[in-house]
Amino acid sequence: MRKPDGQVVVTPESTAQDFAPDVLKEAPMYSDYRQRHISVVALRPGDTLEYRTVTRTLTPLAPGNFWYEHTFPKGIVVHEDRLEIDVPKSREVKLKTPKRQPEIHETADRRIYTWSVNDIEPDRDKEKDKDRDEDEDAGPDVQLTTFTSWQQVAQWYAKLQGERMTVDDSVRKKADELTKGADTPTEKARRLYDFVAPNIRYVSISLGVGRYQPHSASDVLQNGYGDCKDKHTLFSAMLRAEGIQSYPVLINSSRNWMWTFLRPPSSIT
Repeated sequence: MRKPDGQVVVTPESTAQDFAPDVLKEAPMYSDYRQRHISVVALRPGDTLEYRTVTRTLTPLAPGNFWYEHTFPKGIVVHEDRLEIDVPKSREVKLKTPKRQPEIHETADRRIYTWSVNDIEPDRDKEKDKDRDEDEDAGPDVQLTTFTSWQQVAQWYAKLQGERMTVDDSVRKKADELTKGADTPTEKARRLYDFVAPNIRYVSISLGVGRYQPHSASDVLQNGYGDCKDKHTLFSAMLRAEGIQSYPVLINSSRNWMWTFLRPPSSIT
């Protein structure tokens, strides 16, 4: 914490408190999720807060591949926001930067992309704010990935989901119970959907590979809760138990899915 007179006040790391979020009371399957709360010492209007965060990925989400996105600050006072991405020179990277082009520096075996945005200020003009909101819908300022095609993405997700789609006795028994007397695949699918949609409570925490890999269908059925991919896995497994094949479609619901840097497929079945 930098005071206007130049004094520096440091908040010791030892004051950070560790908490289990309230959602764990409802969804113990997420018991590895924790929160760290830090109360900043002597923070007053006019002070300058400096902080640094480090994110370490110990288990790769997609071994052999990675992706990243970044949005530069908007509407707040920032003297400088600098982004540096250092990747192996030999690795093909798909990069999308619609608004700001990076400086690119190469060494013998590395390629370094650098963006620098300076003197960002609040914009209190309502019309400009409206335009900025529309621009933000277009997606992040920087996006990159080592995935080369949607087919490669699909193969990665298929491995994550595959073993979780097992139809065990509990899933088969429930599916048979729900579809008893149904004469057509459409009616069976409707009954199974009408069970999963309202009766499996939605609970989600985006953490590690759990953001992408569902829990097993039998676990979701037993627990009675799960996130979107968990609900799909149970629904799809129950369909499979009744001889109906289904496939997941991955769609980003928070923004227009056409933003992606990979060319979308010409058709989706």
